[in-house]
Amino acid sequence: MFERKISWQQILFGVLVLSIGIELLFFSRMPKQTWIEGLMHSWYMSKGLVIYRDFASQYLPSLFTLMLVLHKFTGFSQYPTIILSPVNSIISLFIIYFLSKKYLKSWYQIAPILFFTIWDVLINENHFHTNSFLGTVNLVAFAIWIEWYQKPTKVKSIFLGVVGSVAFLAQQILVVFYGIIFISAAYKVWQNKKNIWPVVYLGISFALPIVLMFLYLLINDAWTGFYFWNYDWYAKGYYTFDKIGRGKDEILLLFSVSSPFIFLILALGKSAYSKIFSKDLIIFILLLIISFPVMFWYATFHLSRLAMCLTLFSFVFGVGLQLLMQGKKRSELTFLLLIVFVILNLFTYITVAMPRHMSNWQRPLRQNILTAVRKEDSIYEAIEWIKLNTSESEKIFVLDNPIVYLETNRLPSSPRAVSNLPFVYEPIEDFKRELVSNPPDYWLIDINQWKRFEQFGYKNTAILFGKILSCEEKVISFGDLEIYRHKDTDFCF
Repeated sequence: MFERKISWQQILFGVLVLSIGIELLFFSRMPKQTWIEGLMHSWYMSKGLVIYRDFASQYLPSLFTLMLVLHKFTGFSQYPTIILSPVNSIISLFIIYFLSKKYLKSWYQIAPILFFTIWDVLINENHFHTNSFLGTVNLVAFAIWIEWYQKPTKVKSIFLGVVGSVAFLAQQILVVFYGIIFISAAYKVWQNKKNIWPVVYLGISFALPIVLMFLYLLINDAWTGFYFWNYDWYAKGYYTFDKIGRGKDEILLLFSVSSPFIFLILALGKSAYSKIFSKDLIIFILLLIISFPVMFWYATFHLSRLAMCLTLFSFVFGVGLQLLMQGKKRSELTFLLLIVFVILNLFTYITVAMPRHMSNWQRPLRQNILTAVRKEDSIYEAIEWIKLNTSESEKIFVLDNPIVYLETNRLPSSPRAVSNLPFVYEPIEDFKRELVSNPPDYWLIDINQWKRFEQFGYKNTAILFGKILSCEEKVISFGDLEIYRHKDTDFCF
């Protein structure tokens, strides 16, 4: 009988299939949720509202525009973004698979897929959102950039510029990441001392979507709102949540997901480099991936942020491991590093990931869609009342889940009415003027918001809403939800 040897390529493909199966298992069994912000922003735009002018947003608009295109085809419901969650993860897995197959050898090919799968089923939370989208797009940009760095061409420059611009226009925190890519491009031109046109094409293709965005803002009189919500609002300290989310679990996850960069640092000390991963390229890769944990530390830190860079750290894990382990001689420091890496990730998985998985696994399947509006919920009754007792031309102010606007087909009364986060109403004087200029016909209020506002340090905002509602006509209550009709009188500020 002939023995057939199994190649590493076959094992790699088997690991890919297994990882896809794990992703689908966790998706089917674990709680899932729609991306409410993406759904609602695209719905507002479909109704003719202009972002920043007619509704507030603290993020750049590229992904919301793509979501508008998606929902135009699929309909405005919660299901498209729920389905996008596993689809996005599987696309990332395939990209990691092809990158590993191309750039890595033997068992090193398997490491990136395993690392990604282990942490993605926790970080992803069955929730497609800006960060998970950017995890995939950043990986695509990274893959194009590696090819570009080996041999810059016009086509690669254009693709890299457009992909990078779309990513940057979805989340401004990526300014450092793509800034480093441009620095590497400038270095490449200086190094070659000749053809600068690939860099020129890169700059033009990156700038073009940004120019189109600014033209859109100027034509639609949304520039003032854009400037306020994306710069002034942060610069003047109205947003005060940038120091939250740094608990033990979050810090452990940050260190564990970011830990592969250590392998690259040690690899820099080796005298031998691969044909593709030269010393200067490794330095730029290090700068790129380190930019994520550094930027995260100075922003609002939450679990989903790690989805933005998990794909990159997963691939870098395989690259660093291969560079460090190649050759016959391996230092004691290398093995010590591997032991520390395994202990850190294993400890984090046991203490952070497993308890969350076990809790989610026990959740009843019928309650697995966290954002669903169920008939037994008070919000369902409130939605039905609004649909029966108000006209579609009347506007409302919802201090609860903004999905109410979509479910009732009623528009928000003013730009800040799209959010129930207390810092969005800052500065208070601007919010008052906004209410006077755009009074709602009805209010839908969750009275639990007052305690939440106080816990976040916005007691004065809760008091202000209390004064306003004291002069409005209370129509009906559904549990903790109260509906008010606006009186044709001045607001009680």
